[in-house]
Amino acid sequence: MRKGAAGYGEAMDGDFHGHDTPEEAARGSIPDRFTRVIWSERSGDRAVVLLEVNPEPAQYFDLAFCWVEEGAWVCDSEGGRGDEQPGWYADYLAGSGPR
Repeated sequence: MRKGAAGYGEAMDGDFHGHDTPEEAARGSIPDRFTRVIWSERSGDRAVVLLEVNPEPAQYFDLAFCWVEEGAWVCDSEGGRGDEQPGWYADYLAGSGPR
C-alpha cells in the first residue's frame, strides 16, 4: 500500500492509500483469505476487477472500477452494476465510461 495526497484512496485517517495493482486496490482492506479475483482486465491506467468475497454460502461478488492516481491504483466499487448494458466495461477501459 502506498501513501500520498488525498483522493479516492483516502482512508479514514485522512491519508491517501493507493495500491501497487488494481487487484489489491479492489480488495482494499478486506483480508486476502476472504477474497478471490474472478476476473481482471487492464487497459493503460484503467482496470476492471471482479472479486468473490467471503466463502460459500455467504459469498457475494463485487465489481470495482480502478484507475491510476498519483502513481498508485485506486478503485470505486460498484457491487455488481447489474443495470449496465453488455460491453459497458469495454467502454470504461477505452476511457469513455464512468469514473
